Amino acid sequence: MSSLLRNIIQEDVNKINKISRKIANRELGLINCSGVETIPPEKLKALFSELPEDWKTQWGNVSKFIDVNTINENLVRQIKEYQSELKKDIRNNPYTTKGLPQTLLPYAKILMLILIPLSIFICLLIFLQVFSCSSSISFFPSCKPKIEIKQDKI
Repeated sequence: MSSLLRNIIQEDVNKINKISRKIANRELGLINCSGVETIPPEKLKALFSELPEDWKTQWGNVSKFIDVNTINENLVRQIKEYQSELKKDIRNNPYTTKGLPQTLLPYAKILMLILIPLSIFICLLIFLQVFSCSSSISFFPSCKPKIEIKQDKI
């Protein structure tokens, strides 16, 4: 079963994101590009949004989801330029987000901003606990020796 690109790009960006997920999961056949000269940039980005990284950035993998016999030169040029920009963005990205769908990237970055300081704080607490229990200085009440004073009856 083949999907027509001209029908896909008539949809809104959110719908195209869902179609991209279906393409990545191989739920759709090859996309027939007949009659499409170019794709609006935001829709091209949506079309590539959920695809595996190597499909997005390597021209040779485009044939995994596009019927290359139906694509014209303008669209080839546009996709290659888009892939080139993606490669630059990936190289310049300090965070490792390879394999994450674009819709999850904001959440992944927020999670990293929370988890990294939290893990450092927990490690510091563990270090203080171990250090304070093995020395005469104690930061935690559970490490202080219990001293019982017994009075002798006279």
